[in-house]
Amino acid sequence: MVPGEGDVFKNDPDHERYEHTNVDYLRLNRVSRFDGGWQPVPDGSKVEARFDLKWTFPRSCAQIIMGDGKSVKRQQVDLRNTGSFGEQSFRTSVDVTGQR
Repeated sequence: MVPGEGDVFKNDPDHERYEHTNVDYLRLNRVSRFDGGWQPVPDGSKVEARFDLKWTFPRSCAQIIMGDGKSVKRQQVDLRNTGSFGEQSFRTSVDVTGQR
């Protein structure tokens, strides 16, 4: 698991926190080692991203964000067909060529 980044701000009881928190998970067959050169993860060019969402308001999109240490690449997943108070599992193919 790779911990996600979250914005830090004053949190009042009536604030919804989910809009401000990114979550990152990566299932590995093995853990890369420093002495092995920290090989790119994964070694292929395409991976399947799977995620389960629960929401209150209709969603517009989800973004898969990755980088190679020099540039950032984004892939957007269309969620415009979601309604209010939903729950759904999603799968999408992601091109990770050259990403680390």
